[in-house]
Amino acid sequence: MNVSYFLIVEHGTPFEKGAFIPLDTPNIIIGREGKNWRPDICFNNIFVSRKHINIYQINGQFFMY
Repeated sequence: MNVSYFLIVEHGTPFEKGAFIPLDTPNIIIGREGKNWRPDICFNNIFVSRKHINIYQINGQFFMY
């Protein structure tokens, strides 16, 4: 059985509302790009920190910190 996991964007530049973001690696960092840093998923918003959230997967379960 092939299962895909993804996030659906409600609001967040540069993504369109309804965009699908695949969760295709065991560890994904969402944040804002800096001079020497680029997260896996990047939002252009001053209210998003550089390393805003880490989503990781263990045995098909997702955890965030």
